[in-house]
Amino acid sequence: MPESDALVAQILARAGAVIMARTTEPQTMMQLETASNLYGTTVNPFNTALSAGGSSGGEAALVAMGGSVIGVGSDVGGSIRVPAAACGIFGLKPTAFRVPTTGYGSIPAGADYVQTVLGPLCRTLEGIELFMQTVLDAEPWKLEPALVPLPWRSVDVRPTPARPLRLGVMWHDGVVLPHPPISRALTEFVERVKKLAHVEVVDFEAYKHDEAWAITSSLYFSDGGKADIAALEASGEPWLPLTKWIVETNPCVEELDRNSLEYWLEEKEEYRLEYAKAWNASGVWNAETGRWERTVDALICPVAPGVTTRPGTAKYWYYTSTWNLLDYPAMAFPAGKADKRLDVRVARTTYMSDLDRENWALCEFLPGSAGRVRV
Repeated sequence: MPESDALVAQILARAGAVIMARTTEPQTMMQLETASNLYGTTVNPFNTALSAGGSSGGEAALVAMGGSVIGVGSDVGGSIRVPAAACGIFGLKPTAFRVPTTGYGSIPAGADYVQTVLGPLCRTLEGIELFMQTVLDAEPWKLEPALVPLPWRSVDVRPTPARPLRLGVMWHDGVVLPHPPISRALTEFVERVKKLAHVEVVDFEAYKHDEAWAITSSLYFSDGGKADIAALEASGEPWLPLTKWIVETNPCVEELDRNSLEYWLEEKEEYRLEYAKAWNASGVWNAETGRWERTVDALICPVAPGVTTRPGTAKYWYYTSTWNLLDYPAMAFPAGKADKRLDVRVARTTYMSDLDRENWALCEFLPGSAGRVRV
């Protein structure tokens, strides 16, 4: 048993928070749903036939139901944003080394080549800001030296004629096309934002998100999954389908020797450089200054291909895991609900990939579904 609470829990408690529960998590933590042999499947509070997302699905479901004011989740591939989106709340994945992780652990020491971060889930944007300000005002870097000693700053991002806001919209990731309610939410968002003064919206083309997944999933289990396999074998616990899928079926999971590990780490850094170039290319090159100007200030894109999933079917991580590899901050926020009258699945004869074909087959609406649209 641990001798003390995690540092982030200590900070929140000292600020007046009441730590009331540890919510459900999936087997191995490496699922975009929340299912375990201990507690079963955590379902969506708006439709119990659907998933609450994962891995922080218990936290998101509790907050969405009004059972808690704010929750703390973890994210190494979408585990804050996917459940937040599935349950219609806000969920922030900060950059690494901002929120303290002392006292928290799910990845074998020395194998965190894609950094796991902790972040808040809340029904309001103000709650997200309150969490970040409270944690960073405590100057946690004095106790956890790896953290960036950067206080929380309130920045006025309201656009002005002198400083317009430039938003990029990624309609799809080039691998899997979003389902109709997601595409409609993006369209409605763009139409509303275009009416605002001093705001410009431009299309943003995804840059090799399939390559990002190959790198990310290779670095998730650098030991070939041995630690997880040993833990399951020691307990005699049955493997759940999504655990077996991510560890055993995933072709990128293999034990990496030093040369292989160095290769994938080099690929990671090269990809991050290439994505920075792609982001800069969203602006205008000024030949006189030799700099990119008017680049995209923020990017709007889907959290996942659909509003949420039937249990056992969440196998597409690319829309969220890419930002973990890049270590960009990312937040899911509610943007409406699916509507069976408006969101009709059209017949398609061509697909961007086999994954696109598989995910399009998951596009459906259940009677009485309150499926939340997420971006």
